[in-house]
Amino acid sequence: MSRTAEHNDRRLAAAWRESVAGYLAAELRQPIRPRHPHAKISDEIGDVRGDVLGLDGLTFRTSYGRAGRLSESLDHADMLAVDRGDGSRGVVVQRRVGRETSGAYVVLSLASFAALCARLTAKGTP
Repeated sequence: MSRTAEHNDRRLAAAWRESVAGYLAAELRQPIRPRHPHAKISDEIGDVRGDVLGLDGLTFRTSYGRAGRLSESLDHADMLAVDRGDGSRGVVVQRRVGRETSGAYVVLSLASFAALCARLTAKGTP
């Protein structure tokens, strides 16, 4: 991949992160924000917060690319969640071609889904 293509991919991925964070912030009325889009790669090494910050208990990976890499993205989100050490669960927000941000897929493992359901049930939310 050329440097220009790599730069464009990073730019599109950063824009997608910002779009996801903006959508969640507006819908949930919470201070949700993207990980700094211009962070140096050296600053990101060891950063286990995920791509979208501000929702406790969830570690987000945003995937702008092909859905064929979904398994890899989810494994990475789960790994980041474990590394956080706070009981977070990994979640991937997968962009869908030709759809608005609200039409993205949110993917998580069945174990993570069960844990989220248990947490909601414990709070009295049906």
